[in-house]
Amino acid sequence: MTRLSDLKVKRKADRKLHREKRKLRKLEKSFLREKFKEEEPSVQHEEKEHGRDFTLSVAVPGSILDNAQSPDLRTYLAGQIARACVVFQVRG
Repeated sequence: MTRLSDLKVKRKADRKLHREKRKLRKLEKSFLREKFKEEEPSVQHEEKEHGRDFTLSVAVPGSILDNAQSPDLRTYLAGQIARACVVFQVRG
């Protein structure tokens, strides 16, 4: 019984350590972002100009997706349709 409780305590400590590390990484990233914003505001302005200004919705008949045997295959089929839109540069 003590071995099980020791494992629980160890797992709890590991989770706590992992959470702390994750918080530190987030803080470091936010610090670097702030530092980058202060140093080069003109570069950040250029990045906004290069994004896309549209989204695309594709209507796929339900009968096409119903022919897939499992949810995984439906997802795969939808991904293939999206990939085809990208390859052929379909724009909205």
